[in-house]
Amino acid sequence: MIVRRCILMVAFSGVMALATSVNEAAQVPTSKAGEMACQFSEMYRSEGWKIPGRSGAVPKGSSFALSVSPGGVIPGVFVTEMKSGKALSNLLFPKCSPDSPGRLIVREGPVRVLHMSKVDYQGRVFAYIVEYEPQIVESGKPTRTLGFVQVVFLDTDGSGRFSVMKYDDRGFFLASPDVPEWAKRPSQKPPTK
Repeated sequence: MIVRRCILMVAFSGVMALATSVNEAAQVPTSKAGEMACQFSEMYRSEGWKIPGRSGAVPKGSSFALSVSPGGVIPGVFVTEMKSGKALSNLLFPKCSPDSPGRLIVREGPVRVLHMSKVDYQGRVFAYIVEYEPQIVESGKPTRTLGFVQVVFLDTDGSGRFSVMKYDDRGFFLASPDVPEWAKRPSQKPPTK
């Protein structure tokens, strides 16, 4: 049910746009009329994504001001490294179908959380960055693959639901984070944690 709902949301929300799927080369456009290539860089889920390792996560230390080079400190943006609450979790994996151009396949699979950070603007958390290792299941148990994927989960509207999952294997997000407008506005609500 979740997979079907996710596939429909992706198909109807138009987020199948720019990059490649996890460890899969993007399909190149075909010359046949009516066929579409399967490319995407992020997935939207209106009810928010379950972030692997977030439940029970605690800060490893103090937040630090985000600094990039060149340019120095980005005013108001802070990063807190987190100790994940649960190292093993599940995540939905999107992938382009090798047999049907334009088709997105989504499956749930186990992941091991390697590193987690939360990003806030003046105390308002708008992103979680999670580095994880996809697992394979052998004899009913998750087994390490030595793979690596970095994903950013974004709260785009201040609802506390992190509804956008964006692939960031090259680590570009922290080099130039796009702070959402809701986080920049003065608020009567206390900052999220």
